[in-house]
Amino acid sequence: MAISIIEYQFLSTLYQRKLFPDSADVLEFGEQHWHGDVSLETLTEDIRKRVADPELQSELLAKLDKVQQDPSKKRNFDIAKIVYKSLINYKSISAIDLHGTLDAYPFDLNQPVNLDQQFDVTINLGTGEHIFNIAQFFKTMHDLTKPQGLMLHGMPFIGWIDHGFYNFNPTLYWDMAASNHYRMLTFLFEFDSQRFVEIKDQEDVRKALQGLWHQEQRMPRHSMLYVALQKSETPDEFHIPTQGYFQISREEYWASIQEIARPATLTGSPPLVLADERIHLMITPDWQIPVNQQIEQLKTVLSALCHHPQPQQFCLWIDVSNSSGDPQANIDQSLLDPESLVSSIIMEWLVNQATEQIDIREDSPTNYPEISYFNLETLNLSSSSLKQSIYHTPLPSENPKALAQLATYGIPDCSLSALLSLTLAP
Repeated sequence: MAISIIEYQFLSTLYQRKLFPDSADVLEFGEQHWHGDVSLETLTEDIRKRVADPELQSELLAKLDKVQQDPSKKRNFDIAKIVYKSLINYKSISAIDLHGTLDAYPFDLNQPVNLDQQFDVTINLGTGEHIFNIAQFFKTMHDLTKPQGLMLHGMPFIGWIDHGFYNFNPTLYWDMAASNHYRMLTFLFEFDSQRFVEIKDQEDVRKALQGLWHQEQRMPRHSMLYVALQKSETPDEFHIPTQGYFQISREEYWASIQEIARPATLTGSPPLVLADERIHLMITPDWQIPVNQQIEQLKTVLSALCHHPQPQQFCLWIDVSNSSGDPQANIDQSLLDPESLVSSIIMEWLVNQATEQIDIREDSPTNYPEISYFNLETLNLSSSSLKQSIYHTPLPSENPKALAQLATYGIPDCSLSALLSLTLAP
């Protein structure tokens, strides 16, 4: 376990937000050493800027100068203690580690740990994922933290294959906080390019990933979640969380299953019955082209519809028949399904409504068209459907098999440039 540039940025962020208590008793879960990707010159300059007390500043700089002459491996553990002192100004610091220095408690964190004190700050930077009995680990951390104390976590989210037993999803931290009345003080999502995104609610990580996909057409190779939680002033025993998604009644759960099922998404060949009083547009994207081209095609169609004087008159049917992914294609091309791509475009527009000049507020569903997904290769249009206002809108890259099926129904084309003149018959 090491304090690399990422952990250093995380701890510095908490320091800047004045979250660390004065004269704290600190306990590390996994004794940290200094990784070395932040130069000692930078650390020296940060200590001069950060530590206002002249006596403490001189003491830390002298220790840092002295420890650089130490040829032993303990040198990097001593540098980590200097870093903590400059950020937290602790009263005492202890660690639990089977492989740390001789000062660390050699406890097995799979088992309960009994110490004769609690701590103001407990720190888990890259240890929890290596503990198989993860519930006991979080309980131990809870038990050894004082009321209103801080619990810091930095653990893997995406990637890190075989780094430990687990990668951790955002829901873990939110649901554990809810079950134990913790305050969520800071939640940072770190990309593999060492960028932090501030997370304000549980959906922000998904939005950040969609944004990354749209901008760079990839998912992170590695990413971490860094969290600062504050224990309640009147804490109870540790409660193992139930995932918040499932904290609903049986009736609500079964109702949600019915809502998820979309009758318009055809997996077989039942008749496709189109709702009255809609203009139905069908598009047949080729999902095997590069993702950036997929996004641009979808953007063009959605933008044309949203700029129509009455976009609520339209239902856009998106064929997904060849969206399962080509085994020979680049794996990144199938990481997001068609519905996720559309959602990411709409999310981008919601964030940038002022510049996009498209009114797609979620609280005003009549301001944008209805969107449905279906499989044209197994399509069975009923005769009544053909009486509706139904058109095919050509795209630069389309699925030839689906087009061949569509041609058998004699559905007319309507180009994007002709959309503005389309209106429902009176």
